[in-house]
Amino acid sequence: MIMRSHYLQALEKESSYSPPLSEMERQDFINSLSSKDSIIESLKTSLAAVLETLESLNRQMEQQRSQFQTEQLNSQSLIEQLRSQFQLEQSLSQSLIKDLTNEINSLRIALENQTAYNSLHNKMRFGKKTNKSKSKNEDIKSREEESEDYDGSDDNTPCAPTSSSSSATPSVKESPLDRLKVKSENLDKQGKRRGPYTRRDAARVVELQTRMIALPTGCRFLGYKDVEQYDRLSYIECTSFRVGVYVDENEVRHEFYEPADPNDTRRPRQNVVPGTSATPEFIADQIIDRVMLHIPNHRNNIKMEMERFICSENSRNSWVVKSASLLSPLCSYIRDQLIKVKSILNIDETWCRVRIKFKGDGTKLGKYFKKYIWVIVNKIEKLVYFLYDNDENDSRGHRPIQNFLGGFKGTIQSDGYTVYRQITNDKPDIELILCWAHVHAKLKYAELSGDSNVKSILPLVQRLYSIESECIACHLTPDEIKKRRCRSDVTAVLNDLHDNATRLLNDPHSHLSDMMEKALKYMLNNWDGLLRYRNDGRYTIDNMPAERAIRPFTVNRNNTKFFSSEEGVKVAATLFTIVETARQSGVNVRDYLVYAIREVMNGNKDCSTYTPQAYVAL
Repeated sequence: MIMRSHYLQALEKESSYSPPLSEMERQDFINSLSSKDSIIESLKTSLAAVLETLESLNRQMEQQRSQFQTEQLNSQSLIEQLRSQFQLEQSLSQSLIKDLTNEINSLRIALENQTAYNSLHNKMRFGKKTNKSKSKNEDIKSREEESEDYDGSDDNTPCAPTSSSSSATPSVKESPLDRLKVKSENLDKQGKRRGPYTRRDAARVVELQTRMIALPTGCRFLGYKDVEQYDRLSYIECTSFRVGVYVDENEVRHEFYEPADPNDTRRPRQNVVPGTSATPEFIADQIIDRVMLHIPNHRNNIKMEMERFICSENSRNSWVVKSASLLSPLCSYIRDQLIKVKSILNIDETWCRVRIKFKGDGTKLGKYFKKYIWVIVNKIEKLVYFLYDNDENDSRGHRPIQNFLGGFKGTIQSDGYTVYRQITNDKPDIELILCWAHVHAKLKYAELSGDSNVKSILPLVQRLYSIESECIACHLTPDEIKKRRCRSDVTAVLNDLHDNATRLLNDPHSHLSDMMEKALKYMLNNWDGLLRYRNDGRYTIDNMPAERAIRPFTVNRNNTKFFSSEEGVKVAATLFTIVETARQSGVNVRDYLVYAIREVMNGNKDCSTYTPQAYVAL
């Protein structure tokens, strides 16, 4: 309205100074002013809406600012809480680390003290250790290192020899396991008969008879039955001969014995081992205690006291040594029969600790050294021989067993020790067969380590063993065993083994454990030697004959700990040879020892007449 009045006044002033406008012009001018008023009103409305929008935005901004400030305060308080909690946990962890560090230091000090004590104890027991420089013995490695070199477990790329069998690999399915629980499946029927549980026997049976009594009226007599009572009589009997002594005219002493009973045929020194005061029965018991029961001397002393026998330990040892010298020709005969041409030998070795005296070593009795003893088994001839040879102080190397074999032409079966490979390389007439039991053992170790890849390898090896069990259960001849091993299902199992092992080693995504990789490399690098057991039905799938034969010696070593001299090792080798050979023949070892010692005492020099096989034929 104010603007309108201003326009009208201006219009009146203009009309006063200029000619007046016409009515039409005046009306147009008023209309233009009216349209401008409407525009101004619309602008005012728009401006009011904009102002309202700005106010709402300001309110929202204030709300968001207040919310942000609240959240900021909350986050700061949370950060402060976390910082205080972290500082608390850090202080606790630092105190815990400090305590653990102190405990580790105390344990380290205790370990150092114990190590020093053990070193001093070993020095007093075994003498001062000497570290030979590697420059003098660069080619000499330990037993484990040589085995690792041969099986190729340290190689980055596996050696994958081509399988000699066909590439066809039909699936081998085993019969499903019946989940019905049973107590027994009569597995003893496949082996030796155990006999009825009521069957008993004793070395001496005293039978006491009953007299007949009058039965009550109306009773009927049925028969007799035995009611047994077993008692153990443990004692050592001494027979003392009272011998007369006289001196002749030359002052030479003589002895005489005439029994008071003319019918008594017993005479002095007639029933004792020469050079001892013991009978063959007593010597046989002592050998059994040492070799089969593995009783060391200090425990044998306790046993002798319980049996009320008083005798020096050195005397008993001397009696055993003299008995072993009597049986040494039999041991040599077993050795000669063992390595006949075309024989099949299972060989293994183990260590022992021996005290050896060297000139100028500054000790009274010598020092203890780690030496090796070898066992050679001829399973077909049922012969076992223990070898100790340390003339040149290299019993760990291949010289002792190579000298033992000499001009042998045949087959040897062993583990992956590199010594046997060197022997077969030097002597092409010897065929080397390797042991599947070592492959199976390495795979079992890999299974225990948690490697899932073993599931594709281990069942196949177990399938090979199940086929061998079938051959034994069916009592197949060697020719039939060879034909069974060469059938297509065995070939398929071997092909699957070779292919799966190669695939796992060449696959970068297989993630093999160390034990699994070692097992696969051992199998592939020795593949040709492992397959040779199929060449003859007399061959065994593994080297278990030698492993079982040498186990008693290792048990004896764990009990006796060491040998006081090399003579003691040789005596032990002689006794183990005879005892294990007798066990191979399935005879009563004690009775056989008594028989063999008596044959030698009676002057029998033909060893072939009192071998375990000859004793069985009696």
